[in-house]
Amino acid sequence: MKNTQGHPSAPASRTNFDALTLDEAKLVDEIISDLRKAVRDASLRFGTRIVRHGGKILRGRRVGMKGFEERLYGRWAIPLDLYELCLYIALNCGRYFSRHFRPGSATITDHKFKALLRLHAGATRVAGEVYALLLAGFPSGAHARWRTLHEIAVTALFIAQEDNETAERYINHRFVKSYEDAREYQKYAFMLGEEPFTDEEMTRIKQNYESMLVRYGADFHWPYAWAHPALLRRDPQLKGNKIGFQHLQAAVEIQHWTPRHRMASHAVHPSATFARFNLGSREDKHEVLPGASNADLADPGQSALFSLTNATAALVIFEPGSDDITEHLQHRGALGAMAKALSTLSKIASEEFMKVHLQLEDEIRAEGSNANS
Repeated sequence: MKNTQGHPSAPASRTNFDALTLDEAKLVDEIISDLRKAVRDASLRFGTRIVRHGGKILRGRRVGMKGFEERLYGRWAIPLDLYELCLYIALNCGRYFSRHFRPGSATITDHKFKALLRLHAGATRVAGEVYALLLAGFPSGAHARWRTLHEIAVTALFIAQEDNETAERYINHRFVKSYEDAREYQKYAFMLGEEPFTDEEMTRIKQNYESMLVRYGADFHWPYAWAHPALLRRDPQLKGNKIGFQHLQAAVEIQHWTPRHRMASHAVHPSATFARFNLGSREDKHEVLPGASNADLADPGQSALFSLTNATAALVIFEPGSDDITEHLQHRGALGAMAKALSTLSKIASEEFMKVHLQLEDEIRAEGSNANS
């Protein structure tokens, strides 16, 4: 192979250096040493200047971000405010439920109560994270967090419609995950500079894990194994098959959300699609979006509202035991009113998200037409 000057090109390998004379090798070593020192000195100077002028740099950056976020909010104010109100209602549903139904459930081992209350708390927390990302202009990040919110809602709906034993299996499956986590942690604790578990701690974690396998069977170590008996009652053909999230989706009849769940997964895993697809950018644009965008907030916003409503519905439809029927009905009525308000407001917010989205799309198309004319 020849280069552009017509001279043979030597292969880029260590054999090139092996052919050097001692003086040539010494010169190369000196050049490499000088280059390393120059790079090291430059990095130190650059780091020093960044720290010295850090306050000014950050003030300028934050002024720019504040202006962007204000413009974004100015455009999306109506659906974002409605979203926040939905979040407020859902949060208060959980608080009301915990305050008024916990005393009656605390006297018995009500695993459904504990599981649904914790799942709902997680749902409102993640919905709040989605909201923060929407306000900051990170729709793909919001969509990724919605993926988690969707899985929480599906799990809550499934547990809500099954018996107390299913909820207990769900709660006890944490011992399986704890053992898996502990094994991985022990393997790399030293490399991470962390203190590993003691032998006594690992023994206790393993004993808890093994006691679950004794209680529920050797297959309990599989993901979603906690749901297996309940799913088998619905579909005996699942016997012998591994259970996945898609089976829970089908059981609560929202399997049609699978494409959206898959789309949100692209913002989580760095596949080739992750490198190409990003909410807030446009496929016909060659620029890579490295930061925030005021576009495409509708998809994560609408999806999060749907899942938050479902997670709240799973909590509200649960019927804990109560000795006072009158008081029980009063509290059920209050929760029902809040859940209905959430559902109605969620639909209005979703419509408003779509209105702003379509308006922005029209503006983007108009700008493109003007640029090409």
